[in-house]
Amino acid sequence: MDEVTKKAVDIQNRILDNIMEVQFEKTLEELTSDGSFEKMIREKHFAKGIPITYQDSKDPNKVITEYPNGEKVVKYV
Repeated sequence: MDEVTKKAVDIQNRILDNIMEVQFEKTLEELTSDGSFEKMIREKHFAKGIPITYQDSKDPNKVITEYPNGEKVVKYV
């Protein structure tokens, strides 16, 4: 592949990466807007005895792990 083609492909890939990132963020926002997605994930994990871990949306240094037995562990990273 010649140098001009490589540059063109690189530019196209960066554009596509940007588009995909924006679309992915929009999709996640739609899924999480009413809380049903989180509830479904929690139910499916807890049914298998698997804890869930997530980052606090208001404090990015706060990581919360919830266990099926109701225990909740908060850590700061």
